[in-house]
Amino acid sequence: MDQPFEYKYVVVQSGNAIRWERGLNRLCHPSSLKSKELFDEWEHFKVCFSIYYPGKSATDFMRINGDTNRLGDWNKGAGPLIMKQGKEQVRLTGEKIRPWEITVRFSSVDFPERLLYKYSL
Repeated sequence: MDQPFEYKYVVVQSGNAIRWERGLNRLCHPSSLKSKELFDEWEHFKVCFSIYYPGKSATDFMRINGDTNRLGDWNKGAGPLIMKQGKEQVRLTGEKIRPWEITVRFSSVDFPERLLYKYSL
């Protein structure tokens, strides 16, 4: 079964649905799973932001800033979040790269309909 599917969690008591998870349905791509298990949090999900930018010096680093408090609230909150270099990847051309990455936890209840963000040095 490699077809993507949507799912949602529900609390069941005595065979009756007591409470459904709020927010959008979750989406699973079985072929991308490292194991046969899903690791989720009730009404939360994580987004991994990734960008490749070859820094000009060892002191360069990437940042991300966005329109939610989880992404710095356009400098009104925590400010830009500093990204870390991820694991080495090999492009289709054979070039080895290390993209800048950050994983951010969001609430499915408070997640905006449209997420705005930008990367900066």
